[in-house]
Amino acid sequence: MIDAEVAAAQRPAAPGAWPRLRWILLATGLAYLVPSILVTWRAWSEGAANHALCNCGDPALFLWFMGWPAHALSHLSNPFFSHAVMVPKGLNLLNATSVEALTIPLAPVTWIWGPAATYNVAITLMPLLAALSCAALLSRYLTNRLLAVLGAGLFAFSPYVIDSLRLGHLMTAGIFLLPLMAIGVDELARVRRHRPLRVGVALGAVLALQLFISSEMFFLYAIGLALLGVALLVGTRGEGRTYLLKGLAAAAVSAGVLCAWPLAFALLGPEHLSGAVWGVTEGYGYRWSMVTAAPRTTIGGPPGAAWTGAFSPAVANLAYLGWVGLVTSVLALVLRRKAWQLTWALVGFAGLLLGLAGTEPLGLWHFFHRLPMFNSVIQERLAVLPLLAIVVLVASLADWVVERARGRSTWLRVASATAGAGVLLASSAPVWAAAGDIPLTMTEVREPAWFAAHGHQDRGRVILPHPNAYSPTQDALAWQAMDGYAWSQPGISGPQTLPWRAGEQRAAVELLQRLGFHFAGRSPLPTAANVKALREAVRHWGVTDVVVPWSVPSRVGYMRTSVNFVVGFYTVAFGRRPAVENHAFVWHLQGNAGRALTNATPAFNRCWMAPKTMAAAYEVSRCVMDWTPRSHGGNAPG
Repeated sequence: MIDAEVAAAQRPAAPGAWPRLRWILLATGLAYLVPSILVTWRAWSEGAANHALCNCGDPALFLWFMGWPAHALSHLSNPFFSHAVMVPKGLNLLNATSVEALTIPLAPVTWIWGPAATYNVAITLMPLLAALSCAALLSRYLTNRLLAVLGAGLFAFSPYVIDSLRLGHLMTAGIFLLPLMAIGVDELARVRRHRPLRVGVALGAVLALQLFISSEMFFLYAIGLALLGVALLVGTRGEGRTYLLKGLAAAAVSAGVLCAWPLAFALLGPEHLSGAVWGVTEGYGYRWSMVTAAPRTTIGGPPGAAWTGAFSPAVANLAYLGWVGLVTSVLALVLRRKAWQLTWALVGFAGLLLGLAGTEPLGLWHFFHRLPMFNSVIQERLAVLPLLAIVVLVASLADWVVERARGRSTWLRVASATAGAGVLLASSAPVWAAAGDIPLTMTEVREPAWFAAHGHQDRGRVILPHPNAYSPTQDALAWQAMDGYAWSQPGISGPQTLPWRAGEQRAAVELLQRLGFHFAGRSPLPTAANVKALREAVRHWGVTDVVVPWSVPSRVGYMRTSVNFVVGFYTVAFGRRPAVENHAFVWHLQGNAGRALTNATPAFNRCWMAPKTMAAAYEVSRCVMDWTPRSHGGNAPG
């Protein structure tokens, strides 16, 4: 059966093959351009240059990523490394979710309209590009062009894509290269119309490009392609095996050559991350119930919104595939009995098992999560493999239903076309689950008054803002991007800001996380140990200014620790009252943190619960200094 399929696929392409694919791509682009724009319509209608999902949490981080390559290229510096954050060491962007395969080509958008516009363009492109690549893949298996266009929508607007966008996660929403890799493997294993070396080099180049979207998904795809290649080699005989082996070898060599420098930079370069990038990952997989049911998982209320920028009450699970899609895929295997369908079923099933949490029945991840590299991925993201497999199988069954009526009576052809479309529609439940709040909620991206007035001017300064970039809200990353990276700041140390990566400043990072976000636990008191940790970190980072804006223009601004509390804390730490500038409290340190107040915790507890007004917040610092015992090192009010 395999030989017969290969022989059929190897027949010379019909004269209209390229026009047919061109028609499918054009129809797909026209069909899904408007829905893709609709996803971010609120940004386009209200001003894409100053609206985004949020200038907080992960969206703030991606705003920063959107802006940095354009800034670096315009200043002839390295787009893969930045000294603007994590001072004095800097940030290796290839260790982070920096999606530079998107941000570098979109640099002209950033230069003209700013990082928020670039972010909105990227979000808009993700479903559209996924639809185009999936349609190209489906065109290889389906005879009906319209079904290829419709089937691509199941992939492009799945919960995997839309909810990744809703959470601000472009590195997982950017799955448009996976169908292109599948086309390369299909060409090598089944169609074989082109030279294997040419196909292999192209496949390796696409895999290398994936590294610049997500190193995590690059690793997962590379493992998957390697396993699939071995399986196909075992199942192929004669000249077909030689052809496949040449193509896979060319893919491995081209990917190795193209990835050598970026992988070396990410794994061994300056400030590379060591250990588990995301922390312990065994529990990050999905449950069986998430695959078959249509649960809408609450993000976690305000704390979850601060991490992700998602303001929907709930989102569909990335792994949601639906019962109908699973059953229809099995029917496709039973009714059509094609070898390529079995291959897709095996790929989907393997991805399904590998994506499960290690604690689930048949969950395999507890065998892998402690291994090097494996401990740096979130296996839930492997749900993209069963997603693509189900789309291919469901579309193939719909195509089979339509083709059964070819040459029959008109009413039978109409009935079969209706039934084929019905197969796709019945399997589209995940799409509707993900579309609950489309267009996505957008919010205006603005800076606090102090940064709007000073951010573009104070070049060379190292500023510790509140909330700081170590805080889950991460607002300061968006402010810095809007200011053109004129100033530097401590903060972010790779995914999830794991404090242990800060080395000797770990205690200060944990302190600042709690000081910047009152849902992260009890706010820290200005004890001697906390003050010492902060002052040592400030000295190590070379902080020149500490800025506490009175008002933060963010939908999660209310989650900040009380400004009164923070002003009192910094008053104790630096031993003096702040300056008041542009609705912000500012300590100009210039390398001199002053002398901390000692034994000031009782005074702090007495003073910080003042009314929540700017004048009262300023009086907190006076109160702390007046009530601190002079005999124990307190300073006179200044």
